Amino acid sequence: MSKNETDKEQPKYRNKDWLREKYVNENLTITEMSDLFGYRTNTIRKYLYKYGFKDKNTNGDVNRYENEDWLRQKYSKEKLSSNRIAEMCGVSGSTIRRYLKLFNIETRTKGTESADANSIQERDQTSVEDEELVGIFEQNE
Repeated sequence: MSKNETDKEQPKYRNKDWLREKYVNENLTITEMSDLFGYRTNTIRKYLYKYGFKDKNTNGDVNRYENEDWLRQKYSKEKLSSNRIAEMCGVSGSTIRRYLKLFNIETRTKGTESADANSIQERDQTSVEDEELVGIFEQNE
């Protein structure tokens, strides 16, 4: 190894201890770390994920999509699309798909994911509308 290679300092975001200190102990967000130290948010996020740090929401809490049982319930049982789950959690669809893959949750093909969820949502909306109509008719009697 040449002298230049040993003298060159590795970026701090590649150091697990540094990430732990800033992200966990000091409770900095990825955006704050990016702003303070001049690193791209995606780069910081990549190394946090690589070292197994959990994503945090704006309150510093672990996000619910990181809970395998919760994610499996929403995606597999309730048949919500990855994009719909992402909207619920305030993250991108690719984040949800990454966790689906991480938990080995079998994914559906695009377009089939919202069909069942939409019919459930439509049925629920119809029930509400039916109840409203019954209320109107009862008032007119």
